[in-house]
Amino acid sequence: MARSLPGPLLVAAALLCAIVPAKAAELGFEQALARKPVVAVILGTEGRLEELAGALALDERQVEALAALADEERRWEADLRSRAPVAGRWNAEVADRAAATGDGLRALLGGGYPAFAAIMDGWFHEDSGRSGWHCTEACLTYTVFGTQFDANTAYEVAIPDQYVKFANLGWGNEPGYPGNDYEVRLQLNNHDITVWVGDVGPWNIDDNYWNDLNPPRPRRMWTDLPQGKPESEAAYYDGYNGGLDQYDRTVTNPAALDMAFDVAADLGLGYLANDWVTVTWLWECFEIDGDGDGYMESEGDCADHDPAVYPGATEQPNHIDDDCDGTVDEDTAYYDDDGDGYNEAEAD
Repeated sequence: MARSLPGPLLVAAALLCAIVPAKAAELGFEQALARKPVVAVILGTEGRLEELAGALALDERQVEALAALADEERRWEADLRSRAPVAGRWNAEVADRAAATGDGLRALLGGGYPAFAAIMDGWFHEDSGRSGWHCTEACLTYTVFGTQFDANTAYEVAIPDQYVKFANLGWGNEPGYPGNDYEVRLQLNNHDITVWVGDVGPWNIDDNYWNDLNPPRPRRMWTDLPQGKPESEAAYYDGYNGGLDQYDRTVTNPAALDMAFDVAADLGLGYLANDWVTVTWLWECFEIDGDGDGYMESEGDCADHDPAVYPGATEQPNHIDDDCDGTVDEDTAYYDDDGDGYNEAEAD
């Protein structure tokens, strides 16, 4: 399902993602904490808890309590998602959990809470800029926050596009979604795997945020957000849509990808651990003119890494098929015109 992308658009896209910095979160740590528990997401990044301990001179009891609080949040959220109460009940439980987290933090840290909040606020804003478009040559690739879920199969992911799920499960093909071979490539640290899309979520079902507004798969919802910005992420960091998802539930993490437990393990993640993952949508790949000579491989360019080699180029005496016609060095001194095993360069 690869498609070609005009050269000027590729250049414009590369310039855009190279020069436009990510926008800082509109909410802050304490604003977010007033609405939802946020400790697990912020402290999920490796090394942060240790950095906190050093910066604030936390004792062992406080460090262990913070780690336990983050773990408790993850388990609470997994339970909430498994029960999936209606939006009103969902939001009430989230508010209760946020209040309990805030009270627990203030009681644990006492006079050290303001310094703690300042550090957490910096990380909250830092994380809000971690997602984004990777300027790769051929495919739509973004960094998004990934979570884990109890999937229907041992090895699958969920993304917020129900049409991909429908196609892969054989439930029907919506316009722009042919076939049933939709996979994503996931990269985290030194791990690199390809996974089938088997479900939809974790928050929305019509937020194909990796797409722009153009056919064949235009973004269906939240079209005022930049391409590559998941609605869940905007809701979490910016209070977009009132901080709610497509179903009016308070978004409790910025996840735009859900991974089966075995998938997460293959990326090096522990049980219920979440992280920022690089995702490539393998059906959103574009054929390009790799060397800028005006020809792509589908147009007969037999060496798309060499701008001097393309259909119709002048053949040179260099043992290379410069014009991509299947014959090497014709009409040059290196070609054996009469087939006797010798060419003009060899004194034939």
